[in-house]
Amino acid sequence: MAKALLIDGSSLIHRAFYALPLLRTSQGEFSNAVYGLTVMLNKILDSMAPDYVAVCFDKSRQTFRKEMAADYKATRQATPSELKSQFATAKEVINALGLAWEELEGYEGDDLLGTLAASAEREGLDAYVLSGDRDVLQLIDDHTMVYLTKKGIGEMELWDREKVREHYNLSPAQLIDLKGLMGDASDNISGVPGVGEKTALKLLHQFGDIENLLSALEEVPNQKLREKLAEHKDKALLSRRLAAICHDAPLKIDWDKYRRGRPTKDLLPLYRRLEFKSLLNPLLGAAFSDPFAEEEAPPWPAPEEKAAPAGEEITHKVISGIEDARKLAGELKGVPTLALYLEWLGPARHGEPALLGLALPGGPSWGMEIAGALEPDKLKPFAALFADESTAKLCCEAKDARLLLLSCGMELRGITEDAALAAYLLEPGKGAYGMESLAGPASLQGAEKAAWYASRLPGLTERLSREIAACGMEKLYREVELPLAGVLCGME
Repeated sequence: MAKALLIDGSSLIHRAFYALPLLRTSQGEFSNAVYGLTVMLNKILDSMAPDYVAVCFDKSRQTFRKEMAADYKATRQATPSELKSQFATAKEVINALGLAWEELEGYEGDDLLGTLAASAEREGLDAYVLSGDRDVLQLIDDHTMVYLTKKGIGEMELWDREKVREHYNLSPAQLIDLKGLMGDASDNISGVPGVGEKTALKLLHQFGDIENLLSALEEVPNQKLREKLAEHKDKALLSRRLAAICHDAPLKIDWDKYRRGRPTKDLLPLYRRLEFKSLLNPLLGAAFSDPFAEEEAPPWPAPEEKAAPAGEEITHKVISGIEDARKLAGELKGVPTLALYLEWLGPARHGEPALLGLALPGGPSWGMEIAGALEPDKLKPFAALFADESTAKLCCEAKDARLLLLSCGMELRGITEDAALAAYLLEPGKGAYGMESLAGPASLQGAEKAAWYASRLPGLTERLSREIAACGMEKLYREVELPLAGVLCGME
């Protein structure tokens, strides 16, 4: 049977906005919510391969429920301006992905989901609703299931009748009665004052729905509860109506319009404008023809090189023995800034050091092989340099580097930049933050590769630091994340 994917766009974009750091492009355009929504869309489209897709949004807060209860959602805070500006951009992305979106004055996005799910069943389609809001669980039936997002934007959980029964011991339709009794503070639905989820579930397990309960109040054993239900029966019935998702909104439904299309030519420049670097490579490989592939940009721009002083050239030197290591450690003692690259075998906290790369900003770099060397103590001459806080260290994956050195009886102090951590804050959905991902694969091997990666760190960390500052995350990066990495290292 063909599948229709119905997406709660308003819920997902809000979830992404609060789950991800407040990202901005170099031109100042806010993008974190759009990025999170796009990641979720790509994930569900790839895994589910639906035949039809519709993304539903709230049009405004003035809906038919406001006519039923003027204070409905009255306690909701205003949408932050940083998020409000991203809704139009999200619709641009949806269009460019070859998908359709809907909104309707006087109705919430949930009502459009309910209406489309009912239409899908009539058309002989299986409907899957994707949302971060449990309200949509009431839509579940034999032909409609729900994907609920969990843990930020990274995970989704499939709900069907059986899972609802397992979790609540209710049918999906009874969830409307559940909210009618217990209310919903986030929507300012009162329910019956003093009745929480535990009590509401107990009542529904006994009576089935609110109508049966109110017609048999004499059977409620607790006198105070019985009196509350009698006093606030109108609130319970109103709350139930407010909680019920509409299945017949006057939406002009066209399933040909919702048929999933191919990404359009607008997607590539849109991703470029939004600086969604991690999404460019998969997009280019899967959706576009050769002429577009010629425009491909690397996931991260090449680090800026600092020019060497006149008459000098940047070189990669190999440290071949322990005497060379001691000599270099002495030469580097007291340098203001040092780039440090490490590779190891096995888990960092009890791994075996394999490669060491060191570099001076704008100057030479050095590389050394350690694993399997005839002189296994070649790392020890650098112990004092690693521990010297007066020498600022530029690293990548600094926490793991610290764990590795601790396992060798050495401390790594004075870390002022961590390329991996900065890259994660700028693009949390990227997935890979090692030097190979950030600086590109090295054409060299062994000690020369380590030296080359160390030489890339000064330019890379300088650029990432500028982007962090431009996004307003410098305090988060320097006062929270960098110190926290040290705490986590100690815990591990």
